[in-house]
Formats: sequence, structure tokens, C-alpha cells
Amino acid sequence: MATIEVSEKADWKLFKDVARVLEQGLGGRWKEKLDGLDQRYWDLLVGKYTLILHLEHI
Repeated sequence: MATIEVSEKADWKLFKDVARVLEQGLGGRWKEKLDGLDQRYWDLLVGKYTLILHLEHI
């Protein structure tokens, strides 16, 4: 498993922008989008793989 950290700051707009670029660039589809007050977990299904985007407001 690999982890890529995009930013140290929780940025909801940046999260949505990165999610859109990944969805379009990888040709995936959103399997699940879980949004809470302080966290987001979105699962992008790309072929047989799942890419998990995570945002946590600290």
C-alpha cells in the first residue's frame, strides 16, 4: 500500500479538486463517499483497485 500526502492542511476545496482530477484522469467511479464533520473518506474504484482519498481536519 502506498500513501501520498498532498497537503498538511485540511482544505475541502483542494480535496474536491484532487478528487475530480483523479476521477477523470484514472477513469474511475466513486464507490462510496463518506463525509463527516472533521473527516472525509471517498473510495474511487479504478478497475479492480480502490483508491481511498482521506481528509482529516485536525
